[in-house]
Amino acid sequence: MARKLLRIEFYTFSNPFVDPTDMIPNIMLRSHLLTIASIALFANLLLAQFTPNRLAVLEYAYTVTSPDPGGPLVIREFSTNGTPGVVLNVPSTGLNAVVSSFNTLAGGAMTLTPSGDKLVFTGYTTTAPAGIGLGTTSSVAIPRAVGTVNAQGNFARPVTTTFFSGGRINAVACDGTGYWAGGENSGVCYLGPGAPGVINSDQSNTSSLHVSNGQLFSQAGTSVYQIGTGTPVASSPQTPLFTYGSGAFDFQLSPDGNTCYTATTSSIKKWVRSGQTWTNVYNFSSPGWLIRILVDFSSTSPIVYGIHNLPTKLVKFIDTGAPGAEVILATNPNNANWFGLAFTPGTNCTVGTPCNDGIAATGNDVIGANCLCAGQLIDCMGMPGGSALPGSPCDDHDLNTGVDTWQVGCTCIGQKVLLSAKVILSGALPNTGTLMNDQLRSLASFPLTEPYSALGLAPTGGFTTINPAVLAIAGLNAIVDWVMVELRSVTTPSAVVVRRVALVQRDGDVVDLDGISALPIPAAQGTYMVALRHRNHLGVMTANGVALSVAETTVDFRLLTTATWGSGAERNMVSFQAMWSGDVQRDGLLLYTGPNNDRDPILVNVGSTTPNNSVVGYNSRDVNLSGVVSYTGLNNDRDPILVNVGSTTPNGTRAEQLP
Repeated sequence: MARKLLRIEFYTFSNPFVDPTDMIPNIMLRSHLLTIASIALFANLLLAQFTPNRLAVLEYAYTVTSPDPGGPLVIREFSTNGTPGVVLNVPSTGLNAVVSSFNTLAGGAMTLTPSGDKLVFTGYTTTAPAGIGLGTTSSVAIPRAVGTVNAQGNFARPVTTTFFSGGRINAVACDGTGYWAGGENSGVCYLGPGAPGVINSDQSNTSSLHVSNGQLFSQAGTSVYQIGTGTPVASSPQTPLFTYGSGAFDFQLSPDGNTCYTATTSSIKKWVRSGQTWTNVYNFSSPGWLIRILVDFSSTSPIVYGIHNLPTKLVKFIDTGAPGAEVILATNPNNANWFGLAFTPGTNCTVGTPCNDGIAATGNDVIGANCLCAGQLIDCMGMPGGSALPGSPCDDHDLNTGVDTWQVGCTCIGQKVLLSAKVILSGALPNTGTLMNDQLRSLASFPLTEPYSALGLAPTGGFTTINPAVLAIAGLNAIVDWVMVELRSVTTPSAVVVRRVALVQRDGDVVDLDGISALPIPAAQGTYMVALRHRNHLGVMTANGVALSVAETTVDFRLLTTATWGSGAERNMVSFQAMWSGDVQRDGLLLYTGPNNDRDPILVNVGSTTPNNSVVGYNSRDVNLSGVVSYTGLNNDRDPILVNVGSTTPNGTRAEQLP
């Protein structure tokens, strides 16, 4: 077969991947007679492009200089199993130049537009003079920049800004039209189109921005925030979704808004929302400097990708409903920082167009933001994309668990932590010894259902009734009374996360309602302040957070070495400490005299005109928990109040040390 010949003329360019407006012809090559096959081969070199739905990593290759004046960026493509793909050089000179500088912790960010047609990333318009750190320069002298690149490798620089002067530009978000950026010294800013401006400067350094479901979110300091409503272009408040206690660099929200992953230096934390409360359900360990993450929520089990510096590596985790092992996909042994991570772009497409992804386990298949066909998972009720997907709330019908969620395989599983608390109620102590009295359990009026709901302290989880046989237990494990256990927020100790009733034994063990077991509490594993309360004793709480898990954790309020919230939260009994008795009014104060004192209700109960009388029964005025309310005589109930406020200072008060 004869070969067809074609005469062509063309130019060579310094960089085949820059935007055509940035290409400068060098020399005209003489005409050649080329075969069609030769033309195709050369065209492939010029039109090297991304493969959609792979991973794109923004890299700064540096030489160790301090301060660093900056240098070129490259974008590396990897398949989702770590196989290298194309490498594109970001223009470092000309109208589309975007450069960066050495920063192991933040650097610049990169994201994919909602339509999936281009990558958006941050940097600077040019490098700094030698001896000057690029990230410290004036943004008037060296503007901060947003760059883009499409699937064909064409670069553009649609935005430059004088925000973030004297600091770094770290984050960028794009809704397909508008651009938002975050960094040092300016908070979160809108960059256009239209008038640019500061959206919110409550936090001086923003490290990550994302537009999720049409809403702008940010990460700064120790919180993930919602900024205004939708995608604001003017000053707007930012509201924290949750606070995680240590700094993070990136976050990813699920399409339904009920799951969030955060990158926290050496771990990835998974958060699940129930109502307006976010709970850290578990963590993935990822040693090194983890700075950016990316989540494929379309998989049956979400796949979390991450990039590290020191050492530089690309990793992934598969979230099957429990912490899993890190898989290292790629490393870079050369001096390099990996800053941004996003899915690779495809050709522009119409998002929402019906299609068929060929997967039987999904339904309602449509073209997604990455221009690929994807369906919604069939939920545990048989509906595509319904509310019973893995990770969504459910009810496992176990009162001892909480934060119940659907697991892969459609099993509803709740979470719980196991607490072994120990405490002494000073009112129940005899004159000598450390064992409390147990007379209450013999009363016919001892309640088989918890008494705290009637006092305005209704439990939020767990069982609430006991078998009468529990009260027949004798010896050290004999039941003294009902108590209330609270797990509170470490960041806001006044906020009760969960409230659970329990029983206390003579030796101080706080146990489950079977009378002998450690206490299961319906809560996610995590760190909490632990508080104990009683119906006529002042409550007490740990001074510090306690890490609780499915493994039994002991908190012993009897020990003198146990630090408690506030000052003098417990009564020092020389060799141990005990909760203060006598809060008959249930107002958090011990008063012996004056208005609303705790002594008068005892007198009223026995009879104001018959102070020598006594009343048998289960009663909050029974300060010494003897089963008998008495105002006068041996072992009466008013003397402990006087002793606890100060025998020589009857007008004194003692306040409960709970926030």
